[in-house]
Amino acid sequence: MTTFSVGIFNGMAPSVSARLLDPKFGQYVVNALNTNGELTPIKGMLQIATLAKPGVKKTIYRFGKDRAESEYWFHWTTDVNVARGSINDDTTERTYFTGDGVPKYTFAAVATGSALLPTVSYTLGIPKPDVDGVEFSVANRAITSIVVNDLQGTVTTDEPHNLNTNSDVIISGANNVLVRIEIESITKNGTTVTVTTIQNHTLKTGNTPTIYGATDPLYNINPAITVTSSKQFTYTVASEPAANASGDLYLTIALDAFNGKKTITVIDDTSFTVPLTFEPLANATGTLVYNLGGLDESRVYALTYVGAGGEEGAPSIIDGIVTMTPGKAVTITGLPTAPAGAFNIAKKRLYRSQDGTSGAALQFVADITLAATTFVDTVLGTRLGETIPTLGYEMPPENMFGLIEFGNGMLAGISTNQVLICVPYQPHAWPVASRYSFNNEPIALGAFGQSIVVLTNGMPSVLSGSSPDAMSQDLVTIGQPCLSAKSVVNILNGVMWASDEGLAFIGNSGFDLKTAQRFTAKEWKNYAPNTIRGYRWENRYVGFYDTGTKQAGFFFDLLTGDFYELDFYATAGYTDPRNGNLYLAVGNNVLRFNGSATNLITKWRSKKFTSTKPINMAVGKVVADGYPLTLKLYANSVLKYTKTVNNSLVFSLPAGYKADEYEVELETQYAVRGFAIAETVRELAEVIE
Repeated sequence: MTTFSVGIFNGMAPSVSARLLDPKFGQYVVNALNTNGELTPIKGMLQIATLAKPGVKKTIYRFGKDRAESEYWFHWTTDVNVARGSINDDTTERTYFTGDGVPKYTFAAVATGSALLPTVSYTLGIPKPDVDGVEFSVANRAITSIVVNDLQGTVTTDEPHNLNTNSDVIISGANNVLVRIEIESITKNGTTVTVTTIQNHTLKTGNTPTIYGATDPLYNINPAITVTSSKQFTYTVASEPAANASGDLYLTIALDAFNGKKTITVIDDTSFTVPLTFEPLANATGTLVYNLGGLDESRVYALTYVGAGGEEGAPSIIDGIVTMTPGKAVTITGLPTAPAGAFNIAKKRLYRSQDGTSGAALQFVADITLAATTFVDTVLGTRLGETIPTLGYEMPPENMFGLIEFGNGMLAGISTNQVLICVPYQPHAWPVASRYSFNNEPIALGAFGQSIVVLTNGMPSVLSGSSPDAMSQDLVTIGQPCLSAKSVVNILNGVMWASDEGLAFIGNSGFDLKTAQRFTAKEWKNYAPNTIRGYRWENRYVGFYDTGTKQAGFFFDLLTGDFYELDFYATAGYTDPRNGNLYLAVGNNVLRFNGSATNLITKWRSKKFTSTKPINMAVGKVVADGYPLTLKLYANSVLKYTKTVNNSLVFSLPAGYKADEYEVELETQYAVRGFAIAETVRELAEVIE
């Protein structure tokens, strides 16, 4: 007597013939899971959102880290790769993508203004400024005024002076002014008068100072003097005065009191005081300027653009070396404004060197508004800021695609036969030193740990390392080509993709053709691997394919090796790292995979059970978690019976024929623990409870 039964269910093994299958495998298994050996239907899909852009959706991505799953679904009708930035302290959720024209980025303030998400995006990268036509002129630094108070002058400057107290400055341009020199005494010796001053008088023989304050008017004259010492001179009067002079004695002389070297005391950013040897009788007049004096220095200037998020681009070196005396002002004209293109530029940043060569350190001078075309540099060398950090930065190529994130703040992409890596935490900067070339054409990228898997039209390679300009490059000589860029999935500490023989995998354990126990290349071709679009769901690879006549899906469990088919098709998908859910684009809808409360209908067809002679299977039984379900019985490949099973009781099968080959097909929305068909009821009771 004969019984055919199944008490443990697995997936499919298409490479094994239907007669040689282990009973736990099905010829086809649709919309099912292996849950503790039971045949378990997957749940239906739950409606989450509606997509507004017309056309077939090929990429979806959920934006909005603190938003509900129904909100902010970016979507494109092209194959786009999206990567969330890893910039420190980024509260704007900067998001980068390739595949929609030039590489782009967006962020919270501009991304969600309409249903056509992302609403606004900007070109990724910061261009070098166009500095053709920038010119320099050098002049002493301007003084607005010098105001006198006793023996002190208060200097006000047009621009911040950036000086420290006790700095020396050289003032020039002041017109000669009358100064007051205090006289200690005037004594007579006949008609010869001797004048003694309190401070050095700076006079010369032949000068004609004016003397004031003597009670006797004979002294208050404008004589020609003979200098006898630094504090004394003589002159002759018409007749002998009656006595030595008395009164408030002083003299005045036209003197260059404001000009010359001064040691300053800083008041604030635009003013300082200088000591005066003699008290001027008026404030300074003239075209007042100052500098620091000393040996000439040479400068090279450079300009960068800075984005609204603080990201800074590579510098443009401005043509020409500026030679000048320290402390003079350099006026820079012809500065560029905003560059052409969809760049989110906020300002310009000026740097300069101090030794006249382009290889010297460029140090920060100032930030300049984007609209300004002129800037006056009065920053002293001691006040320069940090050395420029963006030497070697480059824009990403316009044709870059395949963007991924792979840790330590780094993104990677593909351009022609190269893989490019950005500066860590600087997604706008893609140096030439961090670009790696390959003989085989890169198709797509994946990542695990500190490694980038470079999938090509030939053998894959692995780039490994923590520094973008020092990655090791290893060819996987037993690897498989990548037939579909959209099939690449990061899963279980590795990368999986559709090759020409099955689902290939590279991870910490090395290379493996994961589906080798289920497929040969012949059966695998039935799933049109060059069209597969793959996604991760828990520890399973979910794929969708299009043969031209059939659109459907499958999933492969990496832990159990089970392979199942899906009877529906999605044009795009996204696995959300925040909740682990897989979302699919079907038409204009975003649906959560396995998200409904209602199960899908599972279809399972057994192996071809064979007997050594023709027999009639008289009874059957199905044990399930719920009913009804449908059982179909095939004998010698001919449908003999269709039964709606409403419980776990034994039921009769049709008589009147014999066959040596039987198949059972189940259609159910409930988990099935087992089934059996037998020639007698007694046999059935012994194999299934």
